[in-house]
Amino acid sequence: ESDPTLAARDLLMEVYHAQKSYREAHNQWAPTLDALGLDDARLSLGSAQITGFQTEEDGFVVTATLRQRDGDRVLYTNHLSRIWEGD
Repeated sequence: ESDPTLAARDLLMEVYHAQKSYREAHNQWAPTLDALGLDDARLSLGSAQITGFQTEEDGFVVTATLRQRDGDRVLYTNHLSRIWEGD
């Protein structure tokens, strides 16, 4: 059975890897999503899109929203590449 959250997870990992590359190049996390230079096509996939980006003192949290008939699902990742679902 396919994972209905796969598109959202893929988007989160796209931003995570861009952040890792940014940190290697600049010795800090990107302060904004725009600073990562990802084009819009890499911020949405099917019914999923990146809807939040927040830096923290020693990391970041990225939010993806997956639109579904029975309601939106919200997934997150952070600087540890952990993915979790919330609301």
